[in-house]
Amino acid sequence: MWYRTNLWTHSRRVAWIVEELIPTAQIILKKTLDSDKAIAIALVHDDAEILFGDIQAGNKAKMKDTELKQVEQLERDAIECLSIRYPSYLGKYDYKLLLLDVLSKTSLESMLVSWADKYDAFCEALHELYAGHTLWISNVENEYGKIQLPTEYYMNYFSSFQQKFPISTDLFLQSNSWWKIPDEPKIFDIVAQGQEHTEQSLKIPKNYIPYDQWIDLALKKGTTEDIINLYLKKEK
Repeated sequence: MWYRTNLWTHSRRVAWIVEELIPTAQIILKKTLDSDKAIAIALVHDDAEILFGDIQAGNKAKMKDTELKQVEQLERDAIECLSIRYPSYLGKYDYKLLLLDVLSKTSLESMLVSWADKYDAFCEALHELYAGHTLWISNVENEYGKIQLPTEYYMNYFSSFQQKFPISTDLFLQSNSWWKIPDEPKIFDIVAQGQEHTEQSLKIPKNYIPYDQWIDLALKKGTTEDIINLYLKKEK
């Protein structure tokens, strides 16, 4: 990644996206949604990676059931360690229970975070593509086989989201643009026309709604450091 992010920035961006999702979710899901809990989960959803690292989503998609169970156990072990190391509560919420909610993905709040998490990661990939980063249109082959392109993986995730979370179906029938399955991005055209990001270019719309609203949110909510990291290349 030329513009690699970090867990702190990613987690806050996920929380900001959750805030955009909440108004529609509150209307459709009524009083069953705890919006404060959803934001709390967003802020800690990747904490376990502090201990066991970030396992690429494309790799996980190709893993066998036994390998996925090993990853889940690593996360459970990390949650146990973190719940001892850090304060027991985040605001009024039990920290360990928040992390377990992330793992199980059975609550309405974790459902919102799951959508927001993948939305942010999808737009991170688009950010590389709009910079003309050609590696992001080349499939990687490793010990797991041929790995999907990031955009392929996330588009498949979005398309199957309602099947995985049937209660979400009505959310996608509303006018909230954050609750829309993105159109397939024309990644080869995007890369061909791409240019490395600058402070000024970040403000120029790309005419692709998912990315444009993501970058607008990042610029509006982000700190100076967050914004600099959107145009400062860290890797060659």
